[in-house]
Amino acid sequence: MPNALLTSSMAVTAGRGKELNSMLKGKHLTTSQLAMLAKEVEEMAQALSANSNVVLEVVPQGLRILLQDSMDNYMFQRGSSTLTPFFEDMLYELAPILGQIRNRLVISGHTDNTHFHSSAYSNWELSGDRALVARQFLVDSGLPETNVLQVAAMAERMLLDEQDPRNGQNRRIELMILTPEADAQLAMLFGKGGSGAPEGKAIQQAHQYAEANRPVSRLEAMVN
Repeated sequence: MPNALLTSSMAVTAGRGKELNSMLKGKHLTTSQLAMLAKEVEEMAQALSANSNVVLEVVPQGLRILLQDSMDNYMFQRGSSTLTPFFEDMLYELAPILGQIRNRLVISGHTDNTHFHSSAYSNWELSGDRALVARQFLVDSGLPETNVLQVAAMAERMLLDEQDPRNGQNRRIELMILTPEADAQLAMLFGKGGSGAPEGKAIQQAHQYAEANRPVSRLEAMVN
């Protein structure tokens, strides 16, 4: 019997979105395969005239997709978590592409260093609200809910342009498409696992890493 969530996602994305080839579709992608996925996302950005708003980087942990402001296009209304039509179009096209693979992702929100006058709402809340809004729009556009592992607020703590802290590049949403190994390690860090990543070498390595770095009490050291 088809998975209900997958069937629903297919219905939402039918007739749009780039169809991935069989080497990528329906699989947990490795680092080299994520590099192929990056080319697909780059083509999507070009079709939307969003080259200056999308930065792609393959790192050991997976594929890092930076969706950022530019001089011509903002992702959100300034000082709020309201999506602009431009960014809605981008997420609408990106969701079915990411929904065709099994890798989970982390979504993080980042602001520039402009601060609010009110202490009741800060860049922490703004970056978190924006990341949550982006997650919800991706899900509404066809990304399975189970594909999102974590949503994080980063405020202005990770500026890309430290020389110009108010540069639009610093206002961004980052999507980290995790390799199975990175997924397993993150799952071990925050819980007992159950990542949905394939069992085997990745899980074993994560367990070994966690065990090797487990704090040892003074009593254990004396006994051993």
